[in-house]
Amino acid sequence: MSKQLSRDTQWTMMHTRYATHGVNSKANAHPHFGRQAYVTMVHNGVVHNHNAVWTALGEQPTGPVDSQAVAQCLEVGGIEKVVEHCEGSMSLIWSDSRDPKGTLKCWTNGGNPLVMGRLDRADGPIAIASTLALLKQGVGKRLF
Repeated sequence: MSKQLSRDTQWTMMHTRYATHGVNSKANAHPHFGRQAYVTMVHNGVVHNHNAVWTALGEQPTGPVDSQAVAQCLEVGGIEKVVEHCEGSMSLIWSDSRDPKGTLKCWTNGGNPLVMGRLDRADGPIAIASTLALLKQGVGKRLF
């Protein structure tokens, strides 16, 4: 992973996946996207009421994965929609193509870990992962 991050990299998302909903497959792998693909997101946790979230949004599910409901909430109403509709443990990392270039957002309700660091220097690219061990494994000695 570290070799794929150049000095021009603005941010990267890393997440190991344990499939709490659906099967371990490419379609169930992170990142997840909102319906219009404005939002790209990784989610560490589980949303217990993901079917009810789709109903509340008045939309059909984009797939069987609980995280897809979270991505759609972010796409249609930001973190406010997530807080309003989603129940469970959540640490989220996402970007929204409608935001200024390079914007990366993070949020947690405290149910799952979320760690971040800079690469190479104090103002270097941001790397965020679901655990410190994963972050260190992914970027190695580049972690500042």
